[in-house]
Amino acid sequence: MDQAIHEALQQSIPLEGKIDSLIEYDSFFNLMITKTSRTIKIFDYALNSSYNDLQRISSTTRFLSSHPSNRIHIVVHDASLLQRNCPRWMNFMRTYSQSCFLEQTHPTNKHFETAFVIFDHRHFCHRFHSLRSNGKFCVNHLDQSRYLIKIFEQVRCNALTMRPRSVTRI
Repeated sequence: MDQAIHEALQQSIPLEGKIDSLIEYDSFFNLMITKTSRTIKIFDYALNSSYNDLQRISSTTRFLSSHPSNRIHIVVHDASLLQRNCPRWMNFMRTYSQSCFLEQTHPTNKHFETAFVIFDHRHFCHRFHSLRSNGKFCVNHLDQSRYLIKIFEQVRCNALTMRPRSVTRI
């Protein structure tokens, strides 16, 4: 999968593939964060424990530090799970609060049960249901990305902004 993605990115050609597990979903995220140049948009029920991983935090720190206009926007249904399951990520978000934003969906938007990450408005990985691991990834698919961006902006429209509290347990 990695080699095909690298080639698609270099040649700016569309590529689409299946995701059959959370490991593949996280692997795509970890690869794409090194290739992203401006924005990452994340929508999920709650972020999984891979966000507490030191490698994830390190690559995300490199992404945000590489340019002052780089941004991460996160919308989750349940932000309280982050406090308990991802204390390193919460500390990271507090440190980078000027470029990493967390919002919790309004109760009227709880019916959105999908999960996805959009990179630079043209690449994404998408789980069809937040409680399942199957989905797809797309590279250089601006049209398909627009659909997910529309969903993201819709749930973000009346979301509640969350401020990460300091978490000392690591």
